[in-house]
Amino acid sequence: MGLQQVIRTPAGEPANPIVWLVVTARNRAIDHVRRQQLLAEKSTLLVLARETGSAVVEMNRAIAVAELDGPDAGLAILDQLDLDHYRYYHSTRADLLRRNGRDTEARQAYQHALELTQTEPERRFLQDRLAELTSSD
Repeated sequence: MGLQQVIRTPAGEPANPIVWLVVTARNRAIDHVRRQQLLAEKSTLLVLARETGSAVVEMNRAIAVAELDGPDAGLAILDQLDLDHYRYYHSTRADLLRRNGRDTEARQAYQHALELTQTEPERRFLQDRLAELTSSD
């Protein structure tokens, strides 16, 4: 592969190929560091979940897994947990469902989280999320 192939972008050649290469390299390095941090967090949360047996820790691990491996992977972990009484479980599940394009299920999960919510700021946040889902239909 030649240099011209490397520096081509979908819109054609950039105005300043050197700057484009530097920015691209920087962005890839940042993505790599973030991925490494998430992998470390995922590993730590796995150890913590095993040691404590805490479903809430396992829920947090599901979030880290979802960031690394996609919403389906996080949902697979969440759906094994018995946290129906925990409002953050439902809002977390709703967000992963929304990111996965499963809007009907996401609305139900947001609604369940709303029913369990005790603070006004959380209520407004969840209502806003529900409104976003409704307006996208």
